[in-house]
Amino acid sequence: MKNTCLILLGLSLVINARAQVLSSDTPVDGHTQAEWNAEWWTWMYSISTNNHPALEDDGRHAHVNQPPGNVFYLTGVFGFSGMANRSMTAAENKHFFFPILNTVSGTDPGDPPTVEERREITRILMDGAVELEVSVDGVEVPDPWSHRVDSPVFSLLLDFPDNLTSYHIGMPIMGLFDNLVAGGYYLMVEPLEVGQHKIKYHALHDSGFELFITNHITIVQVLVTAWMDDMIAVVRRAPMAERDLDQLLQPLLRAHKAFAGGKTKPGINHLRGFQRLVERRLAPVNPALAADYLISVDRIIERAMRDL
Repeated sequence: MKNTCLILLGLSLVINARAQVLSSDTPVDGHTQAEWNAEWWTWMYSISTNNHPALEDDGRHAHVNQPPGNVFYLTGVFGFSGMANRSMTAAENKHFFFPILNTVSGTDPGDPPTVEERREITRILMDGAVELEVSVDGVEVPDPWSHRVDSPVFSLLLDFPDNLTSYHIGMPIMGLFDNLVAGGYYLMVEPLEVGQHKIKYHALHDSGFELFITNHITIVQVLVTAWMDDMIAVVRRAPMAERDLDQLLQPLLRAHKAFAGGKTKPGINHLRGFQRLVERRLAPVNPALAADYLISVDRIIERAMRDL
């Protein structure tokens, strides 16, 4: 009987770990994880090397340039093998998106000129992954190899000299870099409960490149209005006609106003009105985006219910 209990406990831990990590084809905030791959690199190259989170090992710059919405980026160390043991604080509504091992082609003036050649370089480099290990709160994430994604083609405008390309080359490099491609193994972790958490990962490449990263994350409760700010920012970026976008935004803006005025029940009712509108107008034309919005608003309603 004792052995049976241990087996069942192990099964429960695996199930919980799978529930925390989204499959690589699950969209968040209206973006596929392939698109988040490109967005992550855009974030990386938007930050000065004077306060860059990939160039420190304790988490003091973890919050720099984090995007609006429901996603918080984590990073390894840039360019070389290394270790980092970081501490940071994040809001309870944030997903965590990060690479276990990744690469980008096109940010170095010496990179090949065509998209096809750049795709081939990223493919060859990521085929060299030897070990990938990830855990969330001590529970191993099963099959991190299934989380390999390639970005769409994207561009970067490096309009300040102290950027990562300058750091890597050893001299100031600025300008528009287009036709970039990136690939790697990325995870999207669902929002974590208020309290202390640890996301830990290890990667080894056949070149000898190796990472050991530990993130100690304190999740804090935030006001429902902060959740609403992020949700409104997400919907404002939606790829749809202005008239359709305005119709979706109206119940969210009314909900925000209600929550700000301490009127929790009316705020929840406005959110449910938004969900009905999404089901009626958005789901028939973009079911993936609709499902993403419905899940996000379910979380806001669940958070708002705690204030009743």
